[in-house]
Formats: sequence, structure tokens, C-alpha cells
Amino acid sequence: MNKLFLGLFYAFCGLLLAISVNLIISTNVWLEMRIHERLVLEVCIGLGIVFSFFRNSASVALFLVLQSTMFLICFWLSKMDLIYYSLRNFYLDGISISTIKIVFLTFLTLINLLIVYHLLDKKLTGFSKFS
Repeated sequence: MNKLFLGLFYAFCGLLLAISVNLIISTNVWLEMRIHERLVLEVCIGLGIVFSFFRNSASVALFLVLQSTMFLICFWLSKMDLIYYSLRNFYLDGISISTIKIVFLTFLTLINLLIVYHLLDKKLTGFSKFS
């Protein structure tokens, strides 16, 4: 169960990284035409899952840095809704944007609440302090 949790956690971290990369790519039309969003998402999520095999605990610092980077890029480039369209291009064509938004923000909120609970010294198993 712990390895499954780590795999899902680092896959979600890979998703945050992929969204940040897609937002940066979207600023350049030439680059956006050559690199497909779906490929970036697949590679980053795959890297997150592979990375989870070499870790014994979930890195709180990595998650917070990736999340902060994603939101800073969104705010600076004024592309908040592009996150959900990028997720929809990842094999989720039949799902509405509002549903994707609700599910993504629910997972993001849940992970943040678990991290806050952990940082308040409740010691959840599976998280490392700041490694």
C-alpha cells in the first residue's frame, strides 16, 4: 500500500510539472506546434512514477515547490483555465471542463490538507519531513 501511495503521489507531482511545462510551451507558437501536450504529460507522469521506485517516502518539499511553480506561472502568464484544457487533452476528451476542474482541485486540496496535517506533527506514514 505504501508503494501504491508513493506511485500516485509522485505521478501527481509529475502532473504538476507537466502542467507547468505545458504553460511555458504555450507562450511560444512555434514550440507549441512541435511538442504535443499529451506527450509532455505522459513523460512527466512516467518520470514521477519511475522516481517513486527510488524513494521510500513522499517529499513534501517537492510537492510544494511544484505546486507553487505551477501557480506562479499561471498567474504571471494569466492562463489559469489552460490547466484544465491541458488535462482534457490527456485522453479525457469525453469529460467536461467543469468536471476536470472539480476533480483536479479536489485532489490538490486533499493532498495539501494531508501535508498540513503532517506538518503539524501528526506523523502520517508515507511522508518525509522535508527531503
